[in-house]
Amino acid sequence: MIVSAHSDGLPFTDSSDLRAKGRTAAQIFGIKLNHLRRTVPRRVDEDGTRHYYTLEEVAKAIGVTRQYVSRLEQGAVANGMVMNKAERLAELFDVPGSYFFDNDASKVINAEIDAIRAIAAAGPEAAMALRVLGHRASTRPEDMPRLLAALRSVTEHEGPGTGSGAAGHVD
Repeated sequence: MIVSAHSDGLPFTDSSDLRAKGRTAAQIFGIKLNHLRRTVPRRVDEDGTRHYYTLEEVAKAIGVTRQYVSRLEQGAVANGMVMNKAERLAELFDVPGSYFFDNDASKVINAEIDAIRAIAAAGPEAAMALRVLGHRASTRPEDMPRLLAALRSVTEHEGPGTGSGAAGHVD
């Protein structure tokens, strides 16, 4: 299995790399679906606990069985059948349908998912800083290393959710 640089070992979803390793289009689709299911939470509690989609929840949302979703993730479903479910899956995970079939689109979306996860891990100060930056904050893939490094720096310097140095902090 090709894994990302993430410490959680989730599959890397660069289609060109996967194709070079001999993966079929159906297998790449399955890897991307599994990546979304394990990285895009369906709900986040107030305490920050993330709840991810189960096979059953995905199946119910797109009108198939749990076994069918499992087969999709394994790359064991014919491409024509995959196309029929791609749009519903994209809606469920709030990504464009092109995520599953366009390598450039999936790279951008994966970078955005990584940024969101890093912001969540860095705590409320990082989220506030990005809100202040507004549209100046870039989520282009080539800018992600700098953004993620800045977020890690905030986390290492202040610790997640410590409030140190946050706007409105009173000594």
